[in-house]
Amino acid sequence: MPRNQFVFAASLNNTDILESILGDIVVDNAWESFVAAIEPQIKSLFSRYTNISEFTYADYSFFMFISAPVDDVMFDMQEQKTVLIPLAQKYFREMFIAHFGGSSGRKIDFSLLYTLVAQPGQFTVNNIQETIAKEGISDALLIENFDKQVSPYCDITRQEFIEILDKQQLQTYVQSIVDLQNNSIVGYEVLTRGPECSVVERADKLFGSATHFGLTREIEFACARQALTFLPRLPNNKFLTINVGPEVLASDELFALLLEPQICPFHRQLAFELTEHLPLDDQNKVTVAVKRLQSMGIQVLLDDTGCGFFDISTAEVLRPAIVKLCITVIRRIELGDVIEKEITATRQRLDMLNIKTLGEGVEDVFQAETLKRAGVQYAQGYFFDVPKPIEQTLKASKGVTKKQLKTAIFISILVGTILTLINQGEALIGDAEINWFKVVLTYIVPFCVSLYSSTLALKDTK
Repeated sequence: MPRNQFVFAASLNNTDILESILGDIVVDNAWESFVAAIEPQIKSLFSRYTNISEFTYADYSFFMFISAPVDDVMFDMQEQKTVLIPLAQKYFREMFIAHFGGSSGRKIDFSLLYTLVAQPGQFTVNNIQETIAKEGISDALLIENFDKQVSPYCDITRQEFIEILDKQQLQTYVQSIVDLQNNSIVGYEVLTRGPECSVVERADKLFGSATHFGLTREIEFACARQALTFLPRLPNNKFLTINVGPEVLASDELFALLLEPQICPFHRQLAFELTEHLPLDDQNKVTVAVKRLQSMGIQVLLDDTGCGFFDISTAEVLRPAIVKLCITVIRRIELGDVIEKEITATRQRLDMLNIKTLGEGVEDVFQAETLKRAGVQYAQGYFFDVPKPIEQTLKASKGVTKKQLKTAIFISILVGTILTLINQGEALIGDAEINWFKVVLTYIVPFCVSLYSSTLALKDTK
């Protein structure tokens, strides 16, 4: 055994919950793609070391052996540990979000281990999980040990974060929700960003920092309050859906906001997405809140649902209007018929409950067509459009824009004048009588044609 040999190991802690939500096929595939992506990052992290081994895999665990730099007499494992473990944790979280989806990826609990190998055979496939459980550090504990006044995700303090919320500096973006049968836009999901060009502009840094600071409730309510100000301007045939957790969904503050006079007339255009699925035994308060919202005409969606038993059971209890299939499931459509069959079976079970389904994170035509074949009613994702500022979306959704009117007036004057000179030339320069009815028509027709053509072209672009 080389002198100063170390082991780096990692293991998932909540695989049973993941499999019950997403299904074991999806979890297995997501884990494989995660490991393939994280391995080069971890090896790069330990690039100063020597004798870096390949990864050895066990069930949802892996480990590798490394040796300390032979010429580094100042090498201190404990000092290295304080730097390497937080960096590895950051890489893991980013990769979990990338391969398991935003909601599931942020909730995955995992443990990391970096320690000296005392004797040969100390770490094997058969004992690695047990060893990590005993000696490893869980992600939750790592986060707990961080300074609560400074974000581990970016350079921002808790006070600076609170100021962003207090000054209402959040940006409200939206992404279209599309009916797969006719490709028409039926609604929009609110996707909040931090202030432009700030360190928390990205959603993962914004909400990750909020969670670390213990401000999840505050930021969810701030997002909802800001999004609701745009509701009266929404086109009559569209709905707006806002993400909230169980605590905000059942809060008195939210219902007080919903009962404000400027919001009440638009309840039927409003929906809330429940972003966290509690164990069924703890859902009484949420169930009461869902029924109350439904009685007000407000829809409820269940966000990031998989094809497993657990989430279907949650849908049976809450009876949301729409269940959104997790992006992790959608990305695994490329596996072939097995995933399509699971999606179809899930959709059929939800149909029996009178619940519609929505595929989230659709990125190509193959995914869209597969969902359509599986009977999924709605979809959203980069295949249809990218998130845009809500102001931009609302302006584009208007029937006629100022630019269209200006263009139509210009064309009317130009074409109308030319046609009038041609058709009424004799009357203008001679003694013939001007036919004013035809003159008016000569200007009205190009105006109407221009306005109709531009509106049709805009609709085709959308």
